[in-house]
Amino acid sequence: MVTAQSTHLGWTVASLLFAAVACSDEQTDDPIGGGGGGGGDVEASGGSGGDLPGSTGGSGAQGTGGSSVVWPSNPENSPEIELWYGDEQIIGGPEQPAPQRWVNVLGRITEPTASSATYRVNDGPARSFPFGPSTTRLLGPGDFNLEVERAALLPPPDFNSVDILVETGSDEPLFRRVYLQVYPPVTVAPDLYVDFSALPDVAALNQVAAVVDGLWELTDDGVRTTELGYDRLIALGSQDWSSDYEVLAEFTLHYWRNWGAVGVAVGWQGHTGAQDPREDWPLEALGWVRKVVPQPELQIMAYSGGVLDRRAFELVEGNTYLLRTRTERGAGNARSASLRIWPAGADEPADWLLETAAPLHDGSVLLVAHHADVTWHNVTVTPL
Repeated sequence: MVTAQSTHLGWTVASLLFAAVACSDEQTDDPIGGGGGGGGDVEASGGSGGDLPGSTGGSGAQGTGGSSVVWPSNPENSPEIELWYGDEQIIGGPEQPAPQRWVNVLGRITEPTASSATYRVNDGPARSFPFGPSTTRLLGPGDFNLEVERAALLPPPDFNSVDILVETGSDEPLFRRVYLQVYPPVTVAPDLYVDFSALPDVAALNQVAAVVDGLWELTDDGVRTTELGYDRLIALGSQDWSSDYEVLAEFTLHYWRNWGAVGVAVGWQGHTGAQDPREDWPLEALGWVRKVVPQPELQIMAYSGGVLDRRAFELVEGNTYLLRTRTERGAGNARSASLRIWPAGADEPADWLLETAAPLHDGSVLLVAHHADVTWHNVTVTPL
């Protein structure tokens, strides 16, 4: 544990933890099913809003558990329960906002005989959770994503404990504990710059952003997906931002499948829904390039309205691009979303390539790699 400070990133983090993450280059080739957006907040309406576009949806995940679990009195951490971002994780920092409602604890159960899984927070009630594979967020066998309510966690100097118990065919269950140090979020203007290549370790992602889904690795050029799959996501900024800002994101597309996509969303507050993990994705607008067959498209999508605007657009694998997204408030609290993209080294287009009215939904920035191998280099957010 060391103390580090970076003014280049615009953040200051005390007691910075460096956690090693195991990465995999495996890429699966299962086809993506039909898309489908959805309606409103499931927790409010009781309905289902569907998945991020391009997935068949549904769970298919394994695992059950319950409140009758007997927790071991002197447990040892089991290596068969992998924690992708370390046994001790710092969430946010003294000068950082909260990009979303949840803290996502991500990992993988590698024991093939695992039959059920349970977790608890700060010695609280036991909660069962599913593990992969599924057709949506739980990509690989044994993958899990625990969504912990950030507002319910203790601030520094306290650490929060999350205990994970996995039942197998053995008399002794598997156990793993992760400690979370969670900083209270601060209110900030939509004005930030993050250079991912300057991070000391991939675990530091959760201090300047929030890893929502996926196993990411830090490279000399930025942060890169290690496995192709449904919605590999990173959120940045504040879930309280209310339009009137621009996002400039630089990325390299290494590979994408048919119907895969890469882009930036605005108005993010976190997944909602009755699924576990949650699969509904309310936001203001998602601007991305999607490998539609037979002609890839630049699109602006909304959670409840589907594709709002589109045009043919090609991305070349191996090339680097800049994507600028604008969210702007109009008369009567109306919102608009605008998008343009161009190759790195070329001149930025003078005009927006897509412009459309967008629904009202405050929130942060979401980087989306959907069935695509992508490196995110840097992100700049500026107020209008």
